[in-house]
Amino acid sequence: MKNLYQKTKNHLFANCSTLNIIGKIPLEINVNGIKITVIADVTTNLVTNLILGSDWTQSNNVYILTPEQRLMIRSRGKEVSTPFLKPPLLNYPAILINHITLPRFSEQIVEAKIQHNNMMDVLFEPNPRLKNKALFIASALLNIKNGRLEICIINAINR
Repeated sequence: MKNLYQKTKNHLFANCSTLNIIGKIPLEINVNGIKITVIADVTTNLVTNLILGSDWTQSNNVYILTPEQRLMIRSRGKEVSTPFLKPPLLNYPAILINHITLPRFSEQIVEAKIQHNNMMDVLFEPNPRLKNKALFIASALLNIKNGRLEICIINAINR
C-alpha cells in the first residue's frame, strides 16, 4: 500500500484482547455517488472488513437504518442509501482436544482445535444450546496458535 502511514498502536477490547494498529491510510467511501474520504486505521487482526465509527457517521450525516438493513447518507442536498452486504458465513467448529468433566459450580479453561490453520484471531461464538445445559462460554476474540485456542467454560449447576 503506497499511502500507508506507519503507526503502531494497540487498543484493548472489552475481553482484554488487543487490536493491533499498524498504520493509517486515506480511504474513500463511495455510496451511490457520494464520496467521503476518511483516514482509517489499518489492523492485522480485525475479524470484519470494516468498522465505521460514530465520529465518522455523525460528521458525515450517515444514518444506519438497522430494521431496513441499509446505510443512508445526506450530503449537499442529495440523499442516497445502500443495503448492508451480507458477509460470507465462515463457521468453523472448535473441537475439544481432551474430554473433560466439569465439577459442579466450577470454571475451567479448556484447549480446543479448529481445522482452518491459516487464521490467527477468530471471533468465537458458543453454541446456543449450551445455555440450556447451564454451561456458559463467552463470545470472544481468541488468538489461535498452531490451530489451537483456549476457551473458558463455566458449569453453573449442581451436576
